Amino acid sequence: HTSELAAAASKTAADADAATTTSDRAAVAADKATVSADKAIVAADKAIVASDKAAAAASASAAHASEVAAAASAGGTVKITANDITSDYLSASLSAGANIALSVLNPGANETLRISASGLAVVATSGLYSDLTGKPSLGSVTPLDVDTDTALSANSDSKIASQKAVKAYVAANGGVSAVEFSALQQDVIQNYLLDSINGAWAAGSYGNGGYDAFNSDTIGANSTSQTYDGINKLYGNPGGLTQVTPTGSTFGNMTGGGNLAAAFDGVTNQAFASSASYGGNLGYVGKAFSSATSISQVIVYAPNDGNGFANAAASCTITVYGKNGVPASYSDGTPLGNTGAFTDALGIGSKTITFAAASYTHFWAVINETGASASRIAEVQYYTNNSPASMTLLSSALSPAPASAPTQVKLMVLYKAIDASTLNTDLTAEATRNGGTTWTAGTLSDTGLTMAGFKVLWTEINVSGQSSGTEVKYRIKTLNAKSQQIKGVALMTK
Repeated sequence: HTSELAAAASKTAADADAATTTSDRAAVAADKATVSADKAIVAADKAIVASDKAAAAASASAAHASEVAAAASAGGTVKITANDITSDYLSASLSAGANIALSVLNPGANETLRISASGLAVVATSGLYSDLTGKPSLGSVTPLDVDTDTALSANSDSKIASQKAVKAYVAANGGVSAVEFSALQQDVIQNYLLDSINGAWAAGSYGNGGYDAFNSDTIGANSTSQTYDGINKLYGNPGGLTQVTPTGSTFGNMTGGGNLAAAFDGVTNQAFASSASYGGNLGYVGKAFSSATSISQVIVYAPNDGNGFANAAASCTITVYGKNGVPASYSDGTPLGNTGAFTDALGIGSKTITFAAASYTHFWAVINETGASASRIAEVQYYTNNSPASMTLLSSALSPAPASAPTQVKLMVLYKAIDASTLNTDLTAEATRNGGTTWTAGTLSDTGLTMAGFKVLWTEINVSGQSSGTEVKYRIKTLNAKSQQIKGVALMTK
C-alpha cells in the first residue's frame, strides 16, 4: 500500500509538473501573441509615417516644381537660409545642365544663386509629376499635329498651320490679286499719259516708271526712219505721196507768156501772162528727171486771173504722158492718166491726175480743149508714192533708274494704224534692263480703251533672263511697209 501511495504521489507530482509546464507554455504563447500585436501596431505606425512622408514629399515636390518653373521663366534666385555665410555653398553643390546658367549673388553673405534658362522651346506635355525622391520630372512630350491645309479651314481649331500653308494662304488672300494689281497699274499709267496730253507736260517719271506723250521731240536723236509731227505731237512713218522736183530741161510748145519755165517755178497762183501758154487747143509742157523716177500723181494749176486753162468756157481734157527721152510731139509717149472731159469755168484752180506708178525720165501734161484759141498752165507738180519706212523708236534710259535690277517692264503705248496693221507682226514692242545689250519682246494687246483718238495697248515683258542691269529702255518698231503712229508711251518696272 505504501508502494502504491508512493507511486500515486509520484504520479501526482508528475501531473503537477505537466500542468505547470502547460501553464508555462500558455503564458509563453500569450507573450508571443502580445509581441505579434505590438509588431503589428509598429508596422501600422510605420505605414502611417511612410504615407505622411509620401504626402509631404509630393506636396514639397509640387511646390518645388512650381518654384523651379517660375525661376526658369523669370530668371529668379534660390537660397538655403536667410543668413548664409559659406561662400559658394550653392554653386558648389549644383551643376548646370543644358540651357541652364548659374550665377552667384552676394557670395558668402546671405548668398543666393540665380538659375537662368535659355533657348527653351514651349511644348505641350502631360504636365509635371514627382517621383519617390520628391524631385520634379517632365512628363512625356506629346507633339502637336501640323495642318498643311492652305485654306486654313479644315483643322484650324485643333492643329497648327505649317509655314508653307500660312504663306500660301497669305499669297492667295493678300487683298489684291495679280490681275487686279496689273489693272490698277494700267489705270495709274493711263492717267499720267492723259494728263500729259491734256496739259502738254514734258516727259516725266513716277515711282519705278516714267511717261512721255511726245509733246516735244524727246527720242528723235535715238530713233530711225521716224517723222516727228510737231502739230499733232506724235511719231509716224507716213510714206504715201511725196512731191518730187525734176532737175532736167523743160520741153513742149507752151512757150508763150512766162514761157516753159513758168510751169515749174513753184508759183501756183500766177496770172496767165506769167504762165506757160500756147496759142492753140493742143498745148503741152514737161520737164526731165536726171534718171528714171517713179511718178503716180500729177497736179496741174490754172492761171488765177479768170482766164483758166483756156480763154473761154471751153471743154477740156488734161492727159499725162511719160517716156524715156524727149518726145517729138505731145503724143510721143505713153498715156498714163487723164482728167476726163470737163468745162473750164474760167477760174478753176487745179486738176489732179492719179495713175498707177510709172517710171520714166520725162513726164508732160497735154491740154486738149475745144471752143477756145489758147492753152494755159500756171504750174505742174509731180508726186511719187513712197512706201512707209520701217520706223524704230528708241527711248532714253529711265530716270531715275531702278534701285535694283528689275525682272519685269510693263509698257503702255498709244497707237493708231494708218494702214491696216496687225499687232506683234506689223508693230512690236521690246524692253531692256541693261541699256540695250539684250532685248526681250513683249506681246502687245488692245485694252479696248482709247485716248485722244488712239488705241491703248499694253504688254508685260519679262526681262529676268537678261544680264543684270538697271538701265531700262523700250524699243518700238513698225514693220512691213505699214504706216502707223505712236502718240505716247509709259512704262513701269518691277
